[in-house]
This record gives sequence, C-alpha cells and structure tokens, in this order.
Amino acid sequence: MVYKTVNAVIVFQKFDNQIQSCSTIETINTCEKSQDIFHPGCSPEIYLDNKWKTLEKCCNDGCFGCSNKPCPFCSDVMTKCIGGFRTDVKEILDPSKVSDFFSLYGLVSLKQLFRHRVHYGHKEGLLHPMMTPYVYGNRLGISIIDLNKTLDKFREALNITAHVAYRGGIVLFVSNHKETAQMVEKMAMECGEYAHCRPYSSKVLLDSESYFRKVMRLPDLIILMSSFDGVFLDHQIIMDAASTLIPTIGIVDTNSDPRLITYPIPANDDTPCAVKLYCNLFKEAILRGKAKRENQVNSSQADVK
Repeated sequence: MVYKTVNAVIVFQKFDNQIQSCSTIETINTCEKSQDIFHPGCSPEIYLDNKWKTLEKCCNDGCFGCSNKPCPFCSDVMTKCIGGFRTDVKEILDPSKVSDFFSLYGLVSLKQLFRHRVHYGHKEGLLHPMMTPYVYGNRLGISIIDLNKTLDKFREALNITAHVAYRGGIVLFVSNHKETAQMVEKMAMECGEYAHCRPYSSKVLLDSESYFRKVMRLPDLIILMSSFDGVFLDHQIIMDAASTLIPTIGIVDTNSDPRLITYPIPANDDTPCAVKLYCNLFKEAILRGKAKRENQVNSSQADVK
C-alpha cells in the first residue's frame, strides 16, 4: 500500500461543534486505525495554509472508515477517509465562522418591517424598563419600537434558527394567540417542525416521559411568538426552557422583559400581519438550513462514488 505524506493539524469534531481530539501529525505514512482518536462517521478536517479543508478522497479503498456506516454520535454517513490521506484537498466553509452562511440577511429589511407594523408597541404607561433601549420614542401615547435594533436582532435570530436546522435540531414554535395559532401551526408543518398553540403544561418539558407516555426528544430551540401567556403573565415555557437548558428566541413587545429570552426580538407581538411576517421568515430560515445540509450530504456521497 502506498500512502501520501502530509504535514497538518488534524482536528475531529463532534455534532455539538466541540473538538473531540486534536493532534499534530508530521508525517502520515500508515493507515490510522485507532478508535481512541477516530470514530466511524465523522469526517476529518485539516488546517492547511490558514484555511479549513476537508480530505477529498481515500487513497486506499480498503482502509478503515470507508464503509459508509452511520456515526453513532451524529448519525451522519461516513463519506471521508480517516486514514491514508491524500495531499489533494478541497476547501470547505465552516458555518460557524461565516456571518451569513445561509444568505438570510437579505430576507428582511426596514421597509418590510415598517409595512407589517412591527414598530407598534403598547401604551406608553405599560413600557417595561428593560425595553427602553429598544424604544425609539412615542406617538399619541403609543411606544414606537426602534426598527434598526429590531432588524439586527431578527437577523441574528434567523441565523441561529438556520444553524439549528442545518445540524438536524428540533425547533418548537409556541403561540397563545387564538387569531394566529392556526397560522403558526401551518407554518411549522410546512417546514417540518413542531408547534404548541394550546394551553401549556410544564410536564411537556419537565416530565415529558410521563406526559407523552414514551421517551421524547426535547426541542433544541424554542421560538415564542409572544413572551406572554395571557395579558400580564410571562409564559411558563420560558422558565421551563431555562431549567432544561434549551435556548429561546422570542418576540418581545414593549411591555415584556427581554432578559427572560435568550435571543429577544423587540417587535409587535399581537398584530396578525406582523406575526405572518415572522412565520414566513422563520420558515424560510429553517428550509434554507435543511437544504444546505442536504446539498452537502449529496455532494459528499457524489465524491465517494
């Protein structure tokens, strides 16, 4: 067997984007079969010439790791060789290091937010002190939300949502408005995710096994169309999500406390046309994340063939 040599830093990553192992290898001239370093299914990345790259092909069809078996950690199918590396590599992009990896920033604009009445808050007397930095001013006794800050927060939230979908995470949408409940449920179905628009019980997250009578996988991200459950009560799922370490994205109106949400979006939370806009944006972010992942899987399988 003939193997190429390469000088590189070999880094293997788990599904949670944490480094599993890192070792500096001066010369690779044997087929590495140590499971202490590698696990089947996770493709290696190497750092060459100040760029992240992934190995293109295996130089020996029979070396360890080329069996196309699913990885027990991330369930991905093995498409790269973990031994007998070739020096010809192709560059890949690391999604976590690209600000707009899914091209989402162009989906939303100030003009679009304004037309959908996202800037309308509640009465000035209901303004929460923590929402003051997000308020532009008031008109006729109504607080006006600063759409420049809303735009930045929305783009950040869409990017996070797409990343969760890209990694195969579960997204749960939560709404308690009767006028928009069907809209939210339909949107969740269209993008292959889940929605909870009924009276909420803490058992859904804190005691899901007895509530659903089976072992359930909890969501990786919860998106709230409003941080309130009723008129003045904070939604209980916010506290339950914090207890189970599930990040939240939430539309927070001028009477809400943004500190309770992991990624708050200052915006109107009760106007149907505004909620429809939110649904369309989140749906598009999820679909783009899933499409990007599917394209990369198909591309990797094509390279193997």
